[in-house]
Amino acid sequence: MYNVFDTESEANTAQEIDFQLWKTNAMLTCNCPKYWETTTAWATPQQRTDGKWVYPLCPEGDQTHSQEELQDDWFPTEP
Repeated sequence: MYNVFDTESEANTAQEIDFQLWKTNAMLTCNCPKYWETTTAWATPQQRTDGKWVYPLCPEGDQTHSQEELQDDWFPTEP
């Protein structure tokens, strides 16, 4: 499942909130300082071919966004 947004700004803001929620919970079970020094996001939002912005669902995140299953035609194909 992916969270779906109309704008890049909306996707980035939601991803930052999801990352903080995930990090807060994950740090309780993972004492991995090097991991947390290098991990700065849950996922990088990507733009679909229809102009929408998406990133993979975060299990610890805010589940109030529109969600859709990944489709094969969402992203441009590599030549």
